[in-house]
Amino acid sequence: MLPPLELRADAIDLRSTNDGTLQAGLGVNLPLGSYARLELDGAGGVTRRAATDHHSGRGDAIVRFLLDPFAESAWGLSIGGGMSALFAEGARTREYLVVVADLEAPRVGGVVPALQVGLGGGLRVGLVARGYRPGRR
Repeated sequence: MLPPLELRADAIDLRSTNDGTLQAGLGVNLPLGSYARLELDGAGGVTRRAATDHHSGRGDAIVRFLLDPFAESAWGLSIGGGMSALFAEGARTREYLVVVADLEAPRVGGVVPALQVGLGGGLRVGLVARGYRPGRR
């Protein structure tokens, strides 16, 4: 069975209209036992620094601990951490430690929408659509 895919849109470090990153990405969630998931994501978009836009990309490796791994509740919460690397045109690669909290909403068809909030390169907010796995998060 293939691991569940996820689509995501992220805003990172949006301190003002002159700075921040907006990216869209694709990833997978690999089960690490019943209570943990390894989230591997890649994303691309634009990073604005000092009112100048640059193409950027990002790779994340995050392990999340699920508080309701068997989807016994309609809403699911998980917490986790890992590493992120941001590649921006004209700038050196930056690596960050990341901490996140996810709130998964009730599924819609074959998709589980989620909100991910965390720290890593600044405040991170992501809207995520994950593939549904029956009886699991």
